[in-house]
Amino acid sequence: MVATSKQKLEEIENTVSEKLQEIKARIEKGELTEALVDLYILRSRARTMKIGVKIANEIVELEKNGAITSDDKKKALDEGKACEIFLRGEGYLADGNKKSAKMYFERVVNIHKNTSFVEDAEQRLGELEL
Repeated sequence: MVATSKQKLEEIENTVSEKLQEIKARIEKGELTEALVDLYILRSRARTMKIGVKIANEIVELEKNGAITSDDKKKALDEGKACEIFLRGEGYLADGNKKSAKMYFERVVNIHKNTSFVEDAEQRLGELEL
């Protein structure tokens, strides 16, 4: 059982290393916000494992090298918050609670104006008004 656990951890570490390389490639292409969103998602998934430290160190290294800036981080965090709020709205909509869904979609539109979720939230609001 221990050998299997070690093998699984090695597989996870390899997957994380591959994902980090993909993220770095996105940063080099100028897809900073998308890359940081991926990076934060990866970090949150790995937080409980030893590899969470490795990811945190990668973030610090990228910041030191100037590959990512505080503005990039702010945009990525805003995208993440907008995503969370939008998905809550989707959940309420799926449960048939249109009033709560509308409140969450409006929050995306009003508070997270510069995110990729605004268009989808506006579409949902339009559908709710029909």
